Amino acid sequence: MATKVHLVRELREAAKLSQEQLAVAIGVSSGTVRTWEKGKEISLSIPQWKSFAAAVKVEFNDLVAMFSDSKAA
Repeated sequence: MATKVHLVRELREAAKLSQEQLAVAIGVSSGTVRTWEKGKEISLSIPQWKSFAAAVKVEFNDLVAMFSDSKAA
């Protein structure tokens, strides 16, 4: 299983999204996405997590499981 740092990038790239596109979909800045991909802790509201899941085309519950099961950055 990928670390949380790698998971954000892997999901974003698999969905063929730029950092900017993912950021817009979630409602955060592209700088925030960059910091997540560098290891900063991800802090999102439930609606933002749902937007993240939709943007990367992953079921919400699967996304939660991925981040719950993945190793810490």
